[in-house]
Amino acid sequence: MRAMGQYRIVLEAALFAALAAYAVLSVSCDQGGKTRIVPVPPTSAATPPAVALSEASLNFGSLPVDTAGSPASVTLTNSGDSPLSIARLGVTGSDAADFLATSSCGASVEPGKKCTIAILFSPRSSGKHTAAVTIDDNAAGSPHSVALAGAGTHDVILTWKASATAGIAGYNVFRSTTSTEGKSPLNTSAINGTTYLDASVKPGQTYWYWVTAISSSGGTQSPVGAEATATVPSP
Repeated sequence: MRAMGQYRIVLEAALFAALAAYAVLSVSCDQGGKTRIVPVPPTSAATPPAVALSEASLNFGSLPVDTAGSPASVTLTNSGDSPLSIARLGVTGSDAADFLATSSCGASVEPGKKCTIAILFSPRSSGKHTAAVTIDDNAAGSPHSVALAGAGTHDVILTWKASATAGIAGYNVFRSTTSTEGKSPLNTSAINGTTYLDASVKPGQTYWYWVTAISSSGGTQSPVGAEATATVPSP
C-alpha cells in the first residue's frame, strides 16, 4: 500500500449529494493503489424526554365541607427516548390545602413508561376552590400542570324519633329563619323515615326546624313538634 499522503482525494459535488445520508466517510487504500470511500451510517441521537398527561383538568363538583369524595387519577407518560427526571410533584395554588396528590412516579420515569397521579378533594370551607397539580421536570414545557376545581357546601342533617301513633304515612319538615313565623315545607312528598338532609342552607345563617307526622287516613298532619335550631358555619 502506498502512503496515504501520496494521494489527493477529490470528492465531486455529485458524490457529496449521493452520500448526504451518511455522517462519516471512511477513506482507505487497497493494495492496488486505488482509493475506496466507505460510507458509515450515522447513529441516531436519543430524543429528550416528553410529558403526556391523560387529563388537562379535573372538576370534583360539590362536596359538604370537611368531607372527602372519591379520588380522581391522571396518567403521566414519558413519550420521549430519555429518562424523565421529576424534581417536584405536588399541589400548588391558593386552595392547595383543599386537595391532596399522591403518585407512583417517583424521581424518574423511563422512556415509554407511565405512572399514576391520584388526587383527593376535601373542602375546608364553602365556596369554589381551585388549584393545580404541578410537575417540575426536565422535559420541554416544564412545569407541567393539571387544573383542579371543586366547591364546598354546607348542609344540616335532621333526625327525630318515630311517632308512636299508629297509621303514620310519613313526615313533613318545615324551616324558617325566625322562631315564630314563616314556616316553609322543605319536602314535596312525605318522608318515609326519620332523617332529612337540608342542603339549601347559607353560611352564617341560623335556621329553625319543625317536624309533623302525616296520618295515612286522609293525610291529616299532627301539630308541629318541638323546634330545633342550627347555625351554619361561615364560611
